[in-house]
Amino acid sequence: GLMKKEEAKTTNGALPSGTVLKERYRIEEVLGRGGFGITYKAVDESLQVVVAIKEYVSEKILKEDRGRKEAQIAATFYDLEGIVSIRDYFTENKTSYVVMDYVNGISIRNYIRQQGRMNGKDVLEHMRPVMKSMMKIHASGVIHRDISADNLMVTREGRLLLIDFGAASLKQEGKDVH
Repeated sequence: GLMKKEEAKTTNGALPSGTVLKERYRIEEVLGRGGFGITYKAVDESLQVVVAIKEYVSEKILKEDRGRKEAQIAATFYDLEGIVSIRDYFTENKTSYVVMDYVNGISIRNYIRQQGRMNGKDVLEHMRPVMKSMMKIHASGVIHRDISADNLMVTREGRLLLIDFGAASLKQEGKDVH
């Protein structure tokens, strides 16, 4: 569009539907908000697939280049089962964006709200791939630090996926480095 992206921000700080980032990703809707910023559902017009895009809006997080760190950490585990895959990272309008696979599903928190308590055996069975992947991630020196009912998604096929590495840090000689 002809509108500058700075002007395109809506009153609640979110990019309006139809905004195109990096001449490739067309914003469709807001999926959620967190301390870091806003997550959108978007279409990758180059590949014709739906993606999720996390926009970092916190000055502190931008200064720490948290988006790049999260993208690099998560991209290391691209092929691990139970972990959402990162597709791209870029900066635009003085903000950074992480593009990841779109998960067609709902958070564990909302799943439990809708379905009620989950069977322990089922949870363990579904968590196994995530736990195996987390063991590999931990062994590589990364600590996730935010595995929660909001960051675990249940897909339509009933798989569990960890979607957020925003709080991850690198272990160094027994100390966390954020």
